[in-house]
Amino acid sequence: NTVRRLEGIVRELKESKPIIKYEANSWRKPVMVAEGDAAIGNLEGGGSQGGCLVSIRDVEAQNPTSHLLAHQSKRIKRVVWSSMSAETVNQTAMMDTALWIRDMIRSVTRVNLRVVVKTDCESYRSAVHSLSNVRKEKRLTLDVYAMREALRTGKIFSVSHVKSDQNNADGLTKHSKSNAVILYELAAGKVRDTWRNGAF
Repeated sequence: NTVRRLEGIVRELKESKPIIKYEANSWRKPVMVAEGDAAIGNLEGGGSQGGCLVSIRDVEAQNPTSHLLAHQSKRIKRVVWSSMSAETVNQTAMMDTALWIRDMIRSVTRVNLRVVVKTDCESYRSAVHSLSNVRKEKRLTLDVYAMREALRTGKIFSVSHVKSDQNNADGLTKHSKSNAVILYELAAGKVRDTWRNGAF
């Protein structure tokens, strides 16, 4: 079934051996990219699933290579009532993961990487900038405010929208042949140029 296929993809990602080779001044503009996706009610028993990918890439490279730093796909523990709430909860967890990794890299290398967040939920992206879409679900306000505050203070550089068929994390919550191909390519270090859209 779908869950087993997704578990197989995640298992292959875990077994891959990412190698990051960095030489002084070899990356013109390295950034950390956090891509997330959520699917409401797609698990057995009606549970919802959230997935995220955190990678490091060079913005200015003509043929950018994606170095996968972290990934996860698991059941969302909080009760969610809509796609918007599922995406919001997942994005908050992803932000925590990305910032923790960024801080760890900074403590070792003293390089402060920009963090760009990508989501295929336009309602979430809009809410982060205006809060207009969370008035009906007041309990989401704190999560959205957390992302807004991260943007305001510069912890997060940008939150931008990406089409679902261009969202690398889509394959962590929804199984399809095209999603599987994208994940396998990402595990091998390949990434499509569309990832830059709207982020800078």
